Amino acid sequence: MSNEKKRLPQDRLASCDPIWSALRTQAEQLAVSEPELSSFAHATILKHERLEQALSYHLAKKIGGEDLSPMQVREIFEEAFAGDPTIGQAVRADLSAVYERDPACHSYVQAFLFFKGFHALQSHRIAHWLWKGKRTWMAYFFQNRVSDLFGVDIHPAAPFGRGIFMDHATGIVVGETAVVDDDVSMLHGVLLGGTGKESEDRHPKVRRGVLLGAGAKVLGNIEVGEYSRVGSGSVVLKPVPPRTTVAGVPARVIGKAGRGPGEFRTPHALKFDSQGRLIVADRHNHRIQILTKDGRYIGEYTQFSRVSGIHIDKDDMIYAADSESAPDRHPGWLKGIRIGSARDGKVTGFIPPHPTNSPEGAMGEGIAVDAAGNIFTAEATVRGVFKYVKQ
Repeated sequence: MSNEKKRLPQDRLASCDPIWSALRTQAEQLAVSEPELSSFAHATILKHERLEQALSYHLAKKIGGEDLSPMQVREIFEEAFAGDPTIGQAVRADLSAVYERDPACHSYVQAFLFFKGFHALQSHRIAHWLWKGKRTWMAYFFQNRVSDLFGVDIHPAAPFGRGIFMDHATGIVVGETAVVDDDVSMLHGVLLGGTGKESEDRHPKVRRGVLLGAGAKVLGNIEVGEYSRVGSGSVVLKPVPPRTTVAGVPARVIGKAGRGPGEFRTPHALKFDSQGRLIVADRHNHRIQILTKDGRYIGEYTQFSRVSGIHIDKDDMIYAADSESAPDRHPGWLKGIRIGSARDGKVTGFIPPHPTNSPEGAMGEGIAVDAAGNIFTAEATVRGVFKYVKQ
């Protein structure tokens, strides 16, 4: 009898490890569509039995060098995966997070092969495993290599949850006593640092579902509450309550969770109009809220439906995309694009959803309008961008 391992049939593989199955399928498609990369796809993904093996091979080639060979690095990766199976589970959750949250990511294989934020995070997971195992010098080696290769500097002591998305990743810095919980998204230039005044536990605690915008700096042993958002370029020096948006230098709270004026339930998009007013799509409150730059409530419009995405043109016309409403779930609301004035709220146009296999049709979440008046929508359900040509 042959000692060669038998591969699982594709249908069984898909049922027990759907991320790995999809990754392999996409790698096969890549090899066919781009023959020059066929060997790369086979060596990095297709010749391996498990996602953990493929990732160990891929990152070992990047991290390994004169001081520690790729083979030695790969052995450390595989030792970590065998010693703590939850690392492999986190890898899959991270890969899924990139695919679901990054509009520039069109496949698992794209993120796996080419996204340095994903690479840096998985390398950090191994460094953290080494740190917990008291192999501090090797952990520091991994931290240094990740910083050199990917421009991401995370102390190996810092624990990260699952489903983490690092967009672009360049310049992300995370201190020793920081904590990052599940489903956090952070863009390039994020700093989770100390203030220079504390010792011991001195870094932020970022809770589930938080979004940290590009260049956001959170300083000190403070908590950013679950599902909160920190605006790009903000400096946060005080705790942030759950489900709150903060912005500015220093950052201040703009609204809180709730149904009242200036309160939000799933704020999904925001834009400034020509008057400098902040227009916020407060989707689950079925309204658009109008605020000052400082977050003071001015008013609201409910006639634009349950808005997922907003575009405001130079004439202050609002293009509001409702991607979710359905008669059975949201009586009285229809998905589609509503067009009207930010100045008086009058709706003057409606574009219905385009036909799909669903009787409700489909409509995008993200929306943009070019100078000629053509409308573009980004549609997560069908994973595409649609153009509506102005007649």
